[in-house]
Amino acid sequence: MRHAFLVAMTFLLAACPDRHAATPPSKPATTTAATTEPLATPATTAASPAPATPTSPRELPPTPAATTPTPAPTSAPSSEPKPAPTATPTPLSNANAPMTLVKKVLVQQEETQKGVVARINKITADDKRLYFSLTDAQGTATPNQPCIASDRFEAEPTLPVYLKVEPKACGEELKFIVSSVRATYALALLGDDAAKAGDFAKAQLYYNNAAARLKATSISESLILSNQAKIAAGKSLGVAMPTVNVNGEEIFTTEALSKLRAFQSSEKLDTSGNLDASTVEALGGGIRQDDIFRRALSVPSTRLDAYKINPADIRGSHLPLETTATATSHEGRYDLKAMINVEKGREAKAAGMKAAKTREGSS
Repeated sequence: MRHAFLVAMTFLLAACPDRHAATPPSKPATTTAATTEPLATPATTAASPAPATPTSPRELPPTPAATTPTPAPTSAPSSEPKPAPTATPTPLSNANAPMTLVKKVLVQQEETQKGVVARINKITADDKRLYFSLTDAQGTATPNQPCIASDRFEAEPTLPVYLKVEPKACGEELKFIVSSVRATYALALLGDDAAKAGDFAKAQLYYNNAAARLKATSISESLILSNQAKIAAGKSLGVAMPTVNVNGEEIFTTEALSKLRAFQSSEKLDTSGNLDASTVEALGGGIRQDDIFRRALSVPSTRLDAYKINPADIRGSHLPLETTATATSHEGRYDLKAMINVEKGREAKAAGMKAAKTREGSS
């Protein structure tokens, strides 16, 4: 027991001197200073990784890397206008233009309403002619092909006994009534007969109808007949020299134009001074179209045969000659100038103008 007490006292005495030595008054300050010294060094070592953060002015140059994206936005807008021209609205509007499916085409002759074999051409907005379809012996075709509003269609008969007609607009069904060559030139003969008889009112009626029929096939022959119609119309109004020729076209004189407009006004028509369909009919005494056609068919074919031209001799003719029942003795074209005696007409006109000038000089 006493031995245990001595051991405990020895332990306590050994602990007390350490406690007193650890707390001297002067040395602890230095010790704390010394202990803070090493703590400062870790602070400096901890400060060494700080260069990663841009604290000093030297480390600011990397910041231009952040400014380098700024030119990119400025160049991006400049590239935006470039795609715009490629996406032009015109092709899109053409592509999105409403289309109509042409389901049926019908080509008939005016005399009997029988079918006519004809090549159907599509005329585009830029006036290009493209093959579209071909009618059968009954004059029908079912192309089932699309067209747009700006497209037009023409029927070109394969036989020269029929004339082309004015083009038709795009539609589901296209119907063409082609004119007979024989009836058309018969109208020219009737006009010439009426002019020789002094019936200029009827002469202009026949000439104008023949000119309208030939317009889609032969512009030159249509112009010849239109000129004859103007001369006859002016004379029917009492004007001896009603026209002057300007570049191949007869133009009404001031006197003839004034009288024509006065006639149109009296008939309550448009005073345009043009030989439109209403004026032509009124000047001709109100003869209807079906009556005019019937008179043309009454002209004997023997009168027309004298002016017949072989279709193979027609310049630029590419239509095949088919020896069918429809292509009989009246196939082909006719010599219009010889038929209506254009040259003699010009000579008579020149003689009349010369006589008029002589009268003016003598007065």
